Amino acid sequence: MSELEILLNSVENANSKKTYKTTYNKLIASGKFSESIANTPNSKIIEIIKGITDNAFNRKTYLTVAIKLKRLAQQSVSELENYREQHKLNILQHIKDKKDAPTTWKTTKGVVQNPDGLTLKGFSNYVDALYKEQRYKEYIVNYLMLHYGVRNQDIDCIILNAKKKTIPDDDNALLVYKTKIDYIRRKYKTFKTYGEKKYTIKDKKFIIAVNALNRDNGQPLLMTPEGARFTPASLNKVVQRLTYMEAGEGRLFKLLVDEYKFNEEKIKELEASRGTSRKEIMTSYTTANLIEEPSTEL
Repeated sequence: MSELEILLNSVENANSKKTYKTTYNKLIASGKFSESIANTPNSKIIEIIKGITDNAFNRKTYLTVAIKLKRLAQQSVSELENYREQHKLNILQHIKDKKDAPTTWKTTKGVVQNPDGLTLKGFSNYVDALYKEQRYKEYIVNYLMLHYGVRNQDIDCIILNAKKKTIPDDDNALLVYKTKIDYIRRKYKTFKTYGEKKYTIKDKKFIIAVNALNRDNGQPLLMTPEGARFTPASLNKVVQRLTYMEAGEGRLFKLLVDEYKFNEEKIKELEASRGTSRKEIMTSYTTANLIEEPSTEL
């Protein structure tokens, strides 16, 4: 059995197998190994990995595979583990050094926004301020983005009395009870992959805000002056105009990811609530591209 087959047989998760295989093949393709990775001295492995890439995240992924192979061969990994621990500081520096240059954007009023002022604390404070100012529609939109990291389409929902009407199979809804609201999504970008999303909101302020809109049963949260729903083409602009600093859902979701990118539990919550993969989150919504690591614990 080849070394790669031994590695792949040690894990069951399909995503882990794929990541291990890709990483292993890249190590071998470097042409730096004269024998199997498991039989290569630890110091030599570190030297090879340093020579292959300067990217801190790639190095960590290569180390993960090397340590796995060494353990499967019942060989010492202390030197590799020590290097990986020291390498964590390099990862933090890598994020700082590779941070994307911020870009400005214009609001509907033509005001150029400075991204340096776009912070998660500012976002949270803005949501609180919207409630105090009784700007309930804006409050609800920003609240859902702050707490669930949802997309524009997910905000397009109807408001229903839980006792009087059922939710259509292909729609989103705020289902209103006396002491809670169920936020249910059946119409969003990745529905076919992740299915229905349901979150129960017991925040008294949120419940007050939804009821204060006085929507007729089944009316949309966002609607034209005539009471109709916005077309998909116009919805994005409508939602962006209602968001904090008119930043839009993408920039606001990036705030959440940047805040929690080293908090595995929070990232999993964002995966679930948005309906997306960890890889997509880390490659598209962080200021530095994070490579997905195998999920199997070493």
